[in-house]
Amino acid sequence: MTAGASTTDANFQPSHASLGVGPAALLASARASATLGKSVPENTCVQARSDTKWHRCQDAEWLAASGPDDPKCTGQKFPLP
Repeated sequence: MTAGASTTDANFQPSHASLGVGPAALLASARASATLGKSVPENTCVQARSDTKWHRCQDAEWLAASGPDDPKCTGQKFPLP
């Protein structure tokens, strides 16, 4: 894992129970990430391969994030390798 990566294991896949939400809420707020090739839960931040900018999943949309230290990036963080 590179510096600035999430403090959790990069291979960790949180369950809806560990996120404190029910499965319907998790699915409603999840968003597909082309960079990661999978859907991610709300407040996950991903550095996009397409433009190298950081984006945060919120309400099933991708919003701009200032970087991995953005205070709204409270979920996992995925920098480019």
